[in-house]
Amino acid sequence: MTATHDHARWRWNGFPPRSFLFSSAPDLAGPSGLAEKPIPEGRLFVSPDYTCSVARSGSSFIALVGHCIDLRRPDADEPRIVTSLAETASASGIDAMLADTEDLVGRFVAICRIGDQWRIFNDACATRTVYFAEDRPAIASHSTILGDLTGEQPRVDLFRHYWCALPGNASPVAGVRVLPANFALDPESRRLWRYWPRAERHERPVSALLEEADWLFVRTAEATATRWKPAISVTAGLDSRLTLAVYRQMPGIVAFTYCRGPQHRVDAEVARQVCDRLGIEHRRLPPVERSEAESIYRLMESMPDCPFAPAISAIYWKAFEHDSHIHVRSNLAEIGRAFWRAHPDMPTAIDPENWVAVSLSRSTRSLPLRREAADYLRKEMTRFFATVGYDISNPYSATIRGYDVWDLVYMEHRMATWHGPALLGSDMAFDTAILFNSRRVLDLLLAAPLADRKNATLLRAILAARCPEIADIPINPRPRRTVGQLFAGACRQTMRRAKVLRSIEQRLRSRRA
Repeated sequence: MTATHDHARWRWNGFPPRSFLFSSAPDLAGPSGLAEKPIPEGRLFVSPDYTCSVARSGSSFIALVGHCIDLRRPDADEPRIVTSLAETASASGIDAMLADTEDLVGRFVAICRIGDQWRIFNDACATRTVYFAEDRPAIASHSTILGDLTGEQPRVDLFRHYWCALPGNASPVAGVRVLPANFALDPESRRLWRYWPRAERHERPVSALLEEADWLFVRTAEATATRWKPAISVTAGLDSRLTLAVYRQMPGIVAFTYCRGPQHRVDAEVARQVCDRLGIEHRRLPPVERSEAESIYRLMESMPDCPFAPAISAIYWKAFEHDSHIHVRSNLAEIGRAFWRAHPDMPTAIDPENWVAVSLSRSTRSLPLRREAADYLRKEMTRFFATVGYDISNPYSATIRGYDVWDLVYMEHRMATWHGPALLGSDMAFDTAILFNSRRVLDLLLAAPLADRKNATLLRAILAARCPEIADIPINPRPRRTVGQLFAGACRQTMRRAKVLRSIEQRLRSRRA
């Protein structure tokens, strides 16, 4: 089965690509350009370039917007998957239905009416961004769609200071929030329910994880390649190299690297070497000037949710808009590599304050509202920690059912509020698929011991077994650094150690008190 989309229609119909709007209230008026999808209760509007499947069982129904693959039955299409979920919900309830989603991979949102209860959830890592309004029972694909309903404008001057994740689960539009990964939303009460992890973490050695992880990667890749032509973005890093290794035997794949200047030359050159060695086509995608893609630049400037530069979106659009490709990314592997534990700028004690240093952009230091942006970030991260239930009474080893909160916060915060919105920037060209975007896969990656996760032992072992012929090509080779760069790195390490020492000192003082 091959999925195709009319990628050009958004340009003249005036709606963001792959967009939707839903409300459980019957009086919702649909925005221009979105088509209403009949559902038993509430109102759902979806852009013509997007897919939607609806199934009913007894007093329950589910509407699924986006694409979805069941790793247990990879030949099942979305209507069959939604029917199965609706039947499970009708027979066994909401919890059983949510438990049944652990083998789902894709980019989607599910809108569920189970008996007299509403639940909304998205894919494992919230790659299908879902925004919800705080003052009404409505969700949408873009915060500005809800802003149009509430009369709120994006807070562009404040939010330009955040580069890698939004504050907590806030959005650029006041009164609109992001649905975090691992949570279901009741749109009527606006309450969030954590439904993963469901059981205690079971740590296992890497040797016990290898076979199943490799099998799941291949199964995901095969199911994806059956539907679309995989276009794999490849850099000089480990994660995309592993994805390429898993997909290398699939027909019709193409690897690519965008190259906008000196900062991308290493990525492009290493990716070319890897692809040449493996006999895979590699495309180096050049910049696209605004004059060549004015509509893309204007579209991106109207989407404050997306942290992507308009120039990158234009590159994707020009290279892939008229094809039936899907963008195969690799970002989510960072969850299984204990990213925040290994980050040089992040202290070892978890605290909402930590995100001021990593989320505020260095390039906006001299712009207005810098202090207000830092204060707002502190307030919203504190609120987010309370909302999702992070107990940081022991900030050095905070866990939920044995899962390190550092891993969960990366999945539930950064992936939901930075990575998910970033995908909006390529929707005009193609949809997105990621090997690691199922809870079954993530559970395996997180089962490895911490030292192995920091070293990416599992991913490296699979890569070595699949592609021994590229073992000599370095991963993320760095150009020789200048004296100034070396000094800056030493300063960052000193500041990190100072933060750790201050945290220890504060704990000792509190105990003495």
